[in-house]
Formats: sequence, structure tokens, C-alpha cells
Amino acid sequence: MYLARSLVEHGADARAEDEGGSTLLHQASQFDHVDVAGFLIDRGADATAQEEDGSAPLHRASQYGYMDFSQPHIDHGADGTAQDKER
Repeated sequence: MYLARSLVEHGADARAEDEGGSTLLHQASQFDHVDVAGFLIDRGADATAQEEDGSAPLHRASQYGYMDFSQPHIDHGADGTAQDKER
């Protein structure tokens, strides 16, 4: 959490994505970092951001069994019925 907080507080974009569309929120969701995800969302991270394959952070969380991520993502606009491009 310290690293994410420090980076964002020193100017890093909480909405930044890599060449495949993956965001910090995707990563936090995949690795069960609820506190980091909440921080990023509070700093403007897009809960609906999609990677090239259409995966949103909510997909990542559910794929790895982290259901505690569902409600915060949905509360910030994630579509609980959205499907990735592989479906």
C-alpha cells in the first residue's frame, strides 16, 4: 500500500494503463489488495477499465476468487454482468 500511495501522491496517474490496457486497479484486484484498490478508486481509478481482452478489474478479482472486491467495484460503476471478449 505504501508504494502505491507514495507514487500517486507524488504525481503518478491512478488511471494509467500499460500497452495491454492493464491498470493498477487490475493488479490490485488480481492480488487481493483491497486497501490498494480502495485507495486507487478514491484517487480516480476507473473500475470499468478494460484490458485488450475486455477484462475489467472485477473480472480479475472474481477470476482469482476475491469476491470481497465485488461491491466496491460495482459501487464505482463496474458492470457485474459484463463479459470479456473470450465469452
